[in-house]
This record gives sequence, structure tokens and C-alpha cells, in this order.
Amino acid sequence: MEKDFKTGIQGVFVLVFGLFIFILEYYTPVITAFVGPQSNFLIALFITSLFLLSILSNITESVRIHRLKYAFVTVVTHKFRTPLTRIKWATDTLKNTKSEAERVNATTGIISANERLTELTDILAGSLRTDLYTYVFKAASFWEIVEEVLAAYTFRIKEKDIKLDIQIAHDVPLITLDINRIKLVIQIIFENAIHYTPNGGNIAVRVFNTDNAILFSVKDSGIGVSKHDLPHIFSDFYRSEEAVRQDTEGMGLGLYIAKKIIERHNGQIWAESEGMGKGATFYVKLHFAK
Repeated sequence: MEKDFKTGIQGVFVLVFGLFIFILEYYTPVITAFVGPQSNFLIALFITSLFLLSILSNITESVRIHRLKYAFVTVVTHKFRTPLTRIKWATDTLKNTKSEAERVNATTGIISANERLTELTDILAGSLRTDLYTYVFKAASFWEIVEEVLAAYTFRIKEKDIKLDIQIAHDVPLITLDINRIKLVIQIIFENAIHYTPNGGNIAVRVFNTDNAILFSVKDSGIGVSKHDLPHIFSDFYRSEEAVRQDTEGMGLGLYIAKKIIERHNGQIWAESEGMGKGATFYVKLHFAK
């Protein structure tokens, strides 16, 4: 796609240069009649510039749409992996077991995973265009949501031998939020921590009260974020060079989606890191329900 984009830009500049020469060659008498001969070059340059800006604007928007479509498919694919894996495990269990209890558990797992797939489709679509989709806000327990999300990653934590330190304050007041979308934010942050933390690393999760709000944080011992990349990591499609080396399929939309969701909750989301190789801490701050 980038190669096609560069080729298109080169073609545009050739076209615009040709237009510039055409205006100077054939419209000089017309321009001279209105503004004088000394302004021929400037007028031709002005007209050509307007034409160039119009073309570049259309090309940029077209490329953005194509990238968004591709990135959306990539994000959906990544998020679908967990429920699809659960369905596979459940179907294998149904084929190989004679235990009624295991059959019931497997069937329940399939139903749950199917609901999760539907939920992810709705949430991701709504998160990318927050102006088109309705949020369902209600008072809920944030710490219960966090514990529910973290429980789904038990297998991956054990698989990478990550030491997980969880400290959650259970006396936290309720928060007005969209439960499903806040789940997605927690998933995005926690999945990134697992993905970019090496085997045998550390992840610390905290939930506590602060200044009439709840502060959620995930600290990892992963690849870290450079000072150059830190201000940009919540931008759409932005990925650091190190992140690209770690995961070539990612498109840099997860944190962008998380930021949009938190902004709709009138909250704040940010990250801190001492640099490459020194891990990172991601924070989410949401205000208590009134």
C-alpha cells in the first residue's frame, strides 16, 4: 500500500507541474490583462497550489480509509483469537469426553465465547467511530470488571511464566460507565503488557481511590517506550520501531481505541516509561458516580 501511495504522489506532482507549465504558457495573456505581467508566475503558482492541495487531500483521505479498513480487520482478528480458542477447546472436549459435567462446561464455554465474539464486533465498530454508536452508561463496580477481565488471561500468564502482582481496593465506590467498552480498554492495556513482556517478566496491576476518582494502572517489565514515541502511542496507526519488531501484524489501533473510549467517559488515559528496555506503566483515571 505504501509503495502504491508513493507512486501515486509522484504521479500527482508530475501532473501538477504540467498544469503549472500549461497555465503559464496558455493563460499568461488573460492573467496579464487583469493583474499585470509581473504577477503571472505568482498567480499560476497559486492556482496550481490550490489544485495540488485538493488532490492531496483526496489521496490522503482515501489512503486513511484503506488503512483503517485493513487495521480494523487486524484488530478484530487479534481480539477474536481468545474466544475462538475457547470454542476449539470446548469442541475438542465434547468430542473426547463422556462426562456429563464436562459436556455441560464445554457447552457453556461455547455459548460464552460466542457472546464474546458478538460483543467484540459491536464494541470495536463503535469504538472506531464513537460519534455513530450509543454508549450505555450505568453505575458499576470497576474492580469487579478488572478481576473478570484478568481471570481470562490466566493461561497466557502461566504460559509465559509471568509474575503477576495484583492489588485491588474492593471498597471503591461505583463508577458510571459503559461496562463492555471499559472491559475492552482493560483488555487492550493488559494484553499489551503480556505481549511485550518477556518470559519470566513481571506485571503489576493496581486499582485504588484517588481525588474523587479511581486510578487503574498496569506496570510491566517489557520493552518500554522511548521519550520520542511516548507522546504518540495513543495516535491511530502509530507504532514504535521496537513494537513493530515484536509484532509485525499490529497496526497501532488498540491504544487509540482505548483513548477514544476513555474520553467518552470524561476520563484520562496516559503512559509513563523511563525508556527502552525499562518497561512501561499505563494509567486510566475515571471519576466516581455522583
